[in-house]
Amino acid sequence: MKLEKEYQPYVQAMVGGDEKTFQLLTDHGAFLRLHWTERRRQLMAMAGGDPERELLGRTEFTKVAELLDGCKPEEAKKRLMDRRKRLSNELSQLPARMDELERTLSPVDMEELAHAKEQLAQLEENIAAVDAEIANGQGAAGRLNELLRRKSAAARRVAEIASGAAEDHLRAVNERRAVYDGLLARQKRMEAEMAGLKQRLDDRYTRIAERESQRRDLLARYHEIEDRSVPSFEASGVCEACGQALPPERVEAALEKMRACWEQQREAELRVILEKGLACKRELENLTNEADELVNQTDVLTGKMSEMAGNVKQAETEWEEARSGSPNLEAQPGYAPAKEQLDQIEREIEAFGTDTRRQELLDRKAQWQRACAQPRAILMRAEQNETVKKRMEELAVEKKRLGAELVTIDGHIELLGEYVRACCSAMEEQINRHFRSIRWKLFDTAKNGSVQDLCTATVNGVPYGGGLNTGASINAGIEIIRALSGVYDISAPCFVDNAEAVNALARTDGQMIELRVSADEHLTMTTYTDD
Repeated sequence: MKLEKEYQPYVQAMVGGDEKTFQLLTDHGAFLRLHWTERRRQLMAMAGGDPERELLGRTEFTKVAELLDGCKPEEAKKRLMDRRKRLSNELSQLPARMDELERTLSPVDMEELAHAKEQLAQLEENIAAVDAEIANGQGAAGRLNELLRRKSAAARRVAEIASGAAEDHLRAVNERRAVYDGLLARQKRMEAEMAGLKQRLDDRYTRIAERESQRRDLLARYHEIEDRSVPSFEASGVCEACGQALPPERVEAALEKMRACWEQQREAELRVILEKGLACKRELENLTNEADELVNQTDVLTGKMSEMAGNVKQAETEWEEARSGSPNLEAQPGYAPAKEQLDQIEREIEAFGTDTRRQELLDRKAQWQRACAQPRAILMRAEQNETVKKRMEELAVEKKRLGAELVTIDGHIELLGEYVRACCSAMEEQINRHFRSIRWKLFDTAKNGSVQDLCTATVNGVPYGGGLNTGASINAGIEIIRALSGVYDISAPCFVDNAEAVNALARTDGQMIELRVSADEHLTMTTYTDD
């Protein structure tokens, strides 16, 4: 007989000094006793090949390489989900903006517009004729003509400043609206976040109540078992084999053994309840800490929401004030001197002589100028309507574009999911090629579409560890050794304990050492060969 140290050099030479590998190749239960993550790592190494490269070469997955862009599918999916969220937020704001623009429309029918154009053209023609007649008048016609020219220039200057003031006012209104829209969107995001926090907090409180109820039940059960009194055991006092009366000391020993067994059983039940109670206490502490943290987050967010509500209300008030206001012409640079110059010229024209005909022409011109205000207002309203409609059309095109892009992103997300599922299936298929009756499952898809790692096995459809008999478990372990031997390119002796439990023992490519139960009084060693 050789010592263990005499076998070690041989074993090390066989498996490269790795005792763990030697156990995996000689013990049919060693691989399945590994932690599932270690089993999965070794099976993944067994797969070989590059299923991802092969899948990317398929026609249906040609777009995946572009979507991945060198990153993992999970990262690519997160990037797409983030972009989808941003686009959805933008799309959700467009209807409100379009409604706001639509409310600014002031309808002008075509007949009213055509009549306004015709009326304004006639009035301007009349004013031009009056100006010509005044300019061609006798006496101080040259001086009056110069005043009229200066008046026209001054009026244009005043109109330009007024137009600039109107543009500044509209810009200020739009800026206030943009601030209001931004704060309103942030407020909605806070409300959604608060709803999520409250839902999570309600879940923690429900689970805390369940654990507290469980602890009370366990405590009551513990006291119930602890308070049990030792039952009265009785022994027949007669030997079951010969029927003779047993000595009193043996009868007492039997009773004492019964009481000890009862006490051990009670202690075992108490230990089980205590372990469950401690586990429940730890979980209760964790849930309480999580609930406290969620309460803190809710309090912080409540403060932020209160502050945000004030900001939103202030922004809305500023926007409404800006909308209801009018351009401040007096604050415009150059308006006061330009208006003063125009007024001075008009006073000079009014004071220019007392010619009756000239005064009549001036009065008629002033009347026509006042009459121009109404058709000009209609034309301006129609022009503003066209600007608003054009902007609404732009927003409609943007809405259509965002919707189409969201559809494309949803398709890309689904394509990534199909690609991940195909990769998982291909990887499992490559691994299962190494086995005859065992099928490994290394991936699982959650309800949200994410892929989770696992490592479970079935033998001819029966889950390992869930209904598989001893013989099938031993043969499954031998099949695993055969597959690992092919991967490591090592043939080692396989030790099979409880071999009598297997009707048809599976074989490996190496030596098989079977240990069987025997009724012989002495250890018997029998050597079998393949012959």
